[in-house]
Formats: sequence, C-alpha cells, structure tokens
Amino acid sequence: MDKKRTTFAIEYFNSENRMRDYASFIVWLSLFFDQEQELILCDENNEDTLMLSANTSVEDIEEWLEKLGI
Repeated sequence: MDKKRTTFAIEYFNSENRMRDYASFIVWLSLFFDQEQELILCDENNEDTLMLSANTSVEDIEEWLEKLGI
C-alpha cells in the first residue's frame, strides 16, 4: 500500500437496495476529495479498480460492482 495515499475501506454495507445505495454512498463520499486528487475504487482483493472522477455516475459504479459480482 502506498504510504502517500489515504486509504479507507467500507467493510459491510446492507440496505434494501444495496447495490444502488452502495454506489450512491461511494459517489457521496468522493465529494469530500479534491477533484484534482486521484481517486481509485478497488475491490476487496485489489484485483480490479475503477478510476473515479466528477463524471462518474451512480450507474457507472453499479455496473462495475455487478461485473465484480458484489
């Protein structure tokens, strides 16, 4: 893990519409970072990543999560 990066993990997420709510939470959380800052979403095994930007939508994240089988 790169010591120059700030890393956090979402350990567990449960709701009635889990996939949509999880993706919405990730978009909301990304608003706390500077847009110039590189923001990477990765799966729990760090095998796949998604670069997040101001243009990343909830639907983009949902699609990525579904591809991972989360």
